[in-house]
Amino acid sequence: MSPRTKQNLNTAMQTEAFTHAEYLRFAAHARRNEYWDLAKLFQVAADVDRTEHFTKEAELAGLVRDDADNLRHALEEKRAEAAMYQQFAKEATADGDFAAAALFEKMQTAAADQTEGFEAAL
Repeated sequence: MSPRTKQNLNTAMQTEAFTHAEYLRFAAHARRNEYWDLAKLFQVAADVDRTEHFTKEAELAGLVRDDADNLRHALEEKRAEAAMYQQFAKEATADGDFAAAALFEKMQTAAADQTEGFEAAL
């Protein structure tokens, strides 16, 4: 597979994963407001993004490998995620965005905790 196609697959998977999560939030909001048909519409769209689009793209990209490789990949991603959240918290604090800084700090701690779990499993 060409590097450009691989990058396009990664971008597509990131987009599908984001819209899946986004549509789940939209569906939950619609349910809270008792807009049942709208909630169902968002839920179905989210499910298609996850179970059809993302799955097919991930298979084509060879995303899932053996368990040890999957753990190493997850560790690399979680370490990068923890570093990203740490930087975001620092920047949000500097900008006076304290609620965002607190959220980023919480996410950094969660990523670090998940890293420990992956390390133990590896």
